[in-house]
Amino acid sequence: MLKKPKKTLGLKLLLAFLLLTLLTLFLSGIAINRSLNRQFQSYIQGIKESNNLRILNAVTGYYATHNSWRGIAPTLAPIGISTETLIVLRDTQGKLIYSSRQDMQRIANILRRTESRNLLRTRRALLNRLRMHGETFIYPILIEEEKVGTLELTLLGRDGIFAAEDLDFSRTISRSIAGIAFLAALGALITSFFLSRSLTKPLSKITQAVSNLRQGDLSQQVEVTSDDELGSLALSFNAMAQQLAENEKLRRTLTADISHELRTPLTTLKSYLEAFKDKVLLPTEENIVALQEEVNRLESLVKALQDLSLIENRAKNLTATKINPAAVIKKVHDLYRPLLQEKKLTSKVTFLPEEIILEINEAALERILHNLLSNAVKYTPAGGKITLNLSKKKSKLKNYAQIIVYNSGFGIAEKDLPYIFKRFYRCDPSRSRETGGAGIGLTIVKELVESQGGDISVVSSESEGTTFTISFPQSHANPNVD
Repeated sequence: MLKKPKKTLGLKLLLAFLLLTLLTLFLSGIAINRSLNRQFQSYIQGIKESNNLRILNAVTGYYATHNSWRGIAPTLAPIGISTETLIVLRDTQGKLIYSSRQDMQRIANILRRTESRNLLRTRRALLNRLRMHGETFIYPILIEEEKVGTLELTLLGRDGIFAAEDLDFSRTISRSIAGIAFLAALGALITSFFLSRSLTKPLSKITQAVSNLRQGDLSQQVEVTSDDELGSLALSFNAMAQQLAENEKLRRTLTADISHELRTPLTTLKSYLEAFKDKVLLPTEENIVALQEEVNRLESLVKALQDLSLIENRAKNLTATKINPAAVIKKVHDLYRPLLQEKKLTSKVTFLPEEIILEINEAALERILHNLLSNAVKYTPAGGKITLNLSKKKSKLKNYAQIIVYNSGFGIAEKDLPYIFKRFYRCDPSRSRETGGAGIGLTIVKELVESQGGDISVVSSESEGTTFTISFPQSHANPNVD
């Protein structure tokens, strides 16, 4: 008994989709976060440099106007407070001329005496900024390329180049990216679940159907819900199950038919032999002929089975030679002239003016034509018509030679057409093997046609007769060799 496999494909697909999505989100998040940080840092750096340049221009302009540093404090004090920058100005000897720290401390002392909560909060923020120093920049102050002093600028309330507000903004962006990634991962989990389910559910149904098929239930059919590879798999399974069911039906019919066909002559033989033994019947010539007919029936059935086995095993190994099919058709037709005349059937053979050369096995073509003509003669009533036609058919890729065999006799019912090439299938089950044949003639025809690279089709109706069309590709390739 086969071990039932674990249903892990859905879980594997789910984990694979989820892992791929999470990895993509992780790498994308890192890339986006780094890119934003670089851009944000560049933006802050630009603002800082612009702010420093504005202060440097103000200091340089003041000295160029006054030719000294006297009285510069009122100019720099509001700039330092508004830009939250610690401004330190020194002369060429390094002596301190001005520091905005004293102005900021003085303002903080003034705000300490107020009772306004908003102003108290402003004071605390100012003191916090004085305690947090960012990067310090030192610029020489030049007037007509002569150094007149040094300017030191330190951004307050900074962690490196970032202010607290800048850091809050950066953290907000990072949290937003993380939130988006979480939502995307959740969406990926849900999508992966339904996607893996949509892939594994049809497979589970097909697996269950295969299991039922293996246990003998040949009526299995699965629903085709898509036109992709899974839909194609479902269609193939349905076709296979239907074919198996048809083959099983034919097998049972064959078993019943063979049992019946064997039982009848064997019963007859047994009855005659017992009658001879008991001296109820005498072994006269007439009785022996009757026994011989029953033996011939058994021999005919065995030969039919043997022929089918030989054709199936050896058809594809037949040697191909270059032949003129017109000559073969005429030869086989001439062999049937006595039967055609005996049954009062008219026949006609038509060929194209130009010669057609095929690379097929001549014996195989003769056997094909024998079987088709034999059926045509058997099932066409007196006064009927049989025709054989050799023509050409062109397509985009190859040229084909067509052999068309038509008879105006009993047609084939539409329900029987899909099965006439099946082994041991007879359109009328009530016919005996004596009148209806063994049911393998058309099976042999199809095997031989396909073994020579050809194709056979049939069109029939119960009122207009039957037409078999055989197509062989015309080729200049070398013949096959056993």
